[in-house]
Amino acid sequence: MNRYLQPGATLKNPDDQSGEYRIKNIIGTGTTCVVYLADFVSKNGVDTEHILKEYNPRTIPLDRSEDGSLLTRSEKDEVAFKSGLVRFTEGIEKQAKVRRECSELKNSTSNIQSTFETNQTYYVDMTPMEGQSYDKVTETSLYDLLRRMYAITKVVKSYHDQGLLHLDIKPENIFALSDTVEMV
Repeated sequence: MNRYLQPGATLKNPDDQSGEYRIKNIIGTGTTCVVYLADFVSKNGVDTEHILKEYNPRTIPLDRSEDGSLLTRSEKDEVAFKSGLVRFTEGIEKQAKVRRECSELKNSTSNIQSTFETNQTYYVDMTPMEGQSYDKVTETSLYDLLRRMYAITKVVKSYHDQGLLHLDIKPENIFALSDTVEMV
């Protein structure tokens, strides 16, 4: 079975029995995770859109069982998976702390609504924003390009000022908002 959840797949946050997430599509994959666009289908009739980040490291051979659980293939892979999971959750904690405590990064750091464990892995539920990754953007003018580059450098500098080293800077990891070039 595919290691990623496919459109239509459902999952539940064990701490929230008011509904379930239904995967709409895969937004992207990275070294440590896959990111999904999902709807939270609520029992009370109010459905909301969410971004779900699933710890799913591509460097470790994984299988997904019929019930949606991620399974490692060996004891060595299990050790590597658990070690990576610790780093992944530490990164999520840092993200939440930066958004909570650093006002100049609040609007440039994804909002974490909740975190939970299910399917033998870890999920982060984040608020979606209107826009797209920068690799899909075509700047309309040199002026807009320069303003966007300035916005990116300001955000990266603010992260560095917080003592965080941002090592994976690439267009696929920069979210460009639809209504402004001055904030990413």
